Amino acid sequence: MAIPHVSFRDSVERMFTHAASLMDLQPGLEEKIRVCNSTYTVRFGVRLRGQIHTFTGYRSVHSEHMEPVKGGIRYAMNVDQDEVEALAADRIDMAWLGGFTFVQAHLKTGNAVPLVQREQDAEFTSKFITSDPAVKSLQDLKGKTFAFGSVSSTSGSLMPRYFMLQDGIKPEDFFSRVAYSGAHDATAAWVQAGKADAGVLNASVWQKLVDGGKVDTDKVKVFATTPTYYDYNWTVRGNLDADLQAKIKSAFLALDPAKPEQKAILDLQAASRFIETKPENYEGIEEAARAAGLLK
Repeated sequence: MAIPHVSFRDSVERMFTHAASLMDLQPGLEEKIRVCNSTYTVRFGVRLRGQIHTFTGYRSVHSEHMEPVKGGIRYAMNVDQDEVEALAADRIDMAWLGGFTFVQAHLKTGNAVPLVQREQDAEFTSKFITSDPAVKSLQDLKGKTFAFGSVSSTSGSLMPRYFMLQDGIKPEDFFSRVAYSGAHDATAAWVQAGKADAGVLNASVWQKLVDGGKVDTDKVKVFATTPTYYDYNWTVRGNLDADLQAKIKSAFLALDPAKPEQKAILDLQAASRFIETKPENYEGIEEAARAAGLLK
């Protein structure tokens, strides 16, 4: 007798239906929890072995009452939107998080564990850029327009703002207008196009834009760099088996750039190597977030 095929999405639906049957939910609440709030589809080109391939990706926000909703990557050769929405309903074991998102996750769960980070993430910086040759420092931008990236970005907003405040610069009072481009590359594009007199973005993204010829360095220049801070890391849920946590950490730490197959893995995250990290490394980001009013 053939066993009928049950898709991953169907299996998740069945598990949810069973769980809901054991709960006293208000009318309509079961359906609100069941459905995916939103799904975003992106398509992007990647050059592999001299050929251009188009990849399709999906990002689903299933339940916004369990914040933060950012983070978590799973990959399969035949992934589709139904599978992503099903995964979004499940718990994530491991996620690649920015510094501020890690702080939120750690505060929310109480036990999220940062395992490793790229070597450069221990001394991360943000770059201040402008297309105005007269600008030599932040003080030269008084009364001008300024662009951050995303409001919740560690390197595109939170930490640069924190360091500005330490220098006595409150952006909303100091600049004539403050805008949020939504992304690091968009900030560079805004400054180059004259939509903002200056802006700030992730240092590694800036270098990537320069190396790829995506920004005209004859028009746009870096005029200041923030002090260093900790940023991205690989985080696991705190109740993940301790032996498995140790194995995951060891696998990251053992990656050797001298071995071509392992260097290919490191290159996927623009990493020279991975190093250990710990929750205490992100106390500065938590302090910055509280100063900015992003944490209560």
